[in-house]
Amino acid sequence: MYHEARELLLNVIQQQPEDTEAYNKLGVIMAQQGQYEQAERFFQKALELDPGNSSAVSNIGNVYYETGDLDEAEKYYKAALRIDPDNPLPYNNLAVIYKKKQKIDLFVRYYKKSLNLEHRKELAVKRRGQHDTGRKFGLYRIIMCLAGIILLLVIFTYFK
Repeated sequence: MYHEARELLLNVIQQQPEDTEAYNKLGVIMAQQGQYEQAERFFQKALELDPGNSSAVSNIGNVYYETGDLDEAEKYYKAALRIDPDNPLPYNNLAVIYKKKQKIDLFVRYYKKSLNLEHRKELAVKRRGQHDTGRKFGLYRIIMCLAGIILLLVIFTYFK
């Protein structure tokens, strides 16, 4: 599956070398396969083409997080927030770092901010009438989000 996706994205890049999203997605695939140096190169290329790409900045933070450099990951997540302060993902990622560093007050603050932004995002989508799947989808997302939180808390408690 990863191989096919990687090949497809490489073809996109070959045909459209300015496609920042293709570089970013290719970086995600490389990171998921544990190829962190290569992943970071793709994220950096996306940033070279679009310095305001908060997703690529956040993904570089993910690379540092996965390789155990929490301080560097934190810097990139904060940089992503400076670019896009309404994006809930960097807040969530910072919450995870603060939980791991046992900075519970910061964990709670950033986690609440992440949930608040995600909720506002869902409300905005509903107001625009773009919620094809209705209330079940919103409830499903909340349940999945809570399940993810519980899983993270279990993992962090287990590896304490």
